[in-house]
Amino acid sequence: MIDWNHPNRAGCLILLFLCGLFCGYPVGAIAIGRLYKNQVISKNFAHAIMPLCNNISPMFLMGYVCNQYLNGQINTITVLAIIYLPQICYAVLYYLISKTALHISPFTLSEYAATRNESNAPSVIENSITTITVIGIYVAVFSVLYNLAIACGGNIPTFHILACYLEITKGLSELSVFPLSSIQKTALILSVTSFGGVSSLFQSMHILKDTKLSFVRYTFGKCICAVFSYLMTLLFLNYRI
Repeated sequence: MIDWNHPNRAGCLILLFLCGLFCGYPVGAIAIGRLYKNQVISKNFAHAIMPLCNNISPMFLMGYVCNQYLNGQINTITVLAIIYLPQICYAVLYYLISKTALHISPFTLSEYAATRNESNAPSVIENSITTITVIGIYVAVFSVLYNLAIACGGNIPTFHILACYLEITKGLSELSVFPLSSIQKTALILSVTSFGGVSSLFQSMHILKDTKLSFVRYTFGKCICAVFSYLMTLLFLNYRI
């Protein structure tokens, strides 16, 4: 429904944040890719908001993570702060450091050759089927890799913990029964939740492959946010005790 020849930037950004924060992976990546390709947002702005606007859905966070794995140890407001505050701070800092302006930037063909002709573009149904297929393939592949990693890891705890970052649902399930203190376990669960899993990274970058946005920068942002979510959880639970 968006007129890409005369896009309403405010409306596009509202749509981006709504999709990215409420619809789960990789809907935010799809929105970021479309806005970047049509020159509504700059490359630096896209990199700044990717960790925030390509995210888990509130349904997954509150209905699955909180209810099934946190056992009331942290209230919902605190969980939301632990997950989203590092991502918001990262986006703002990246934005300021990169001196990104929130407007249509002067793109050049060397940076990205935007295509205005939508006549040969895939239909909404074709795009949806492709996206669902891609998600399914990556979830299956990384679930297998997770099982292989656990099988090869033996009794090395660090290896098992790192394997939990491959695929979020497998990782959360493993961490919930892992022999750790409740504080460490909760911190790791929220860290994995913030990171989203390597599977989600690859899903998103598959969607964004034609945009040439940086996979390394996106991964770096997710790692930074995951580390701070872990530290915030430890600080909160230890301070409360």
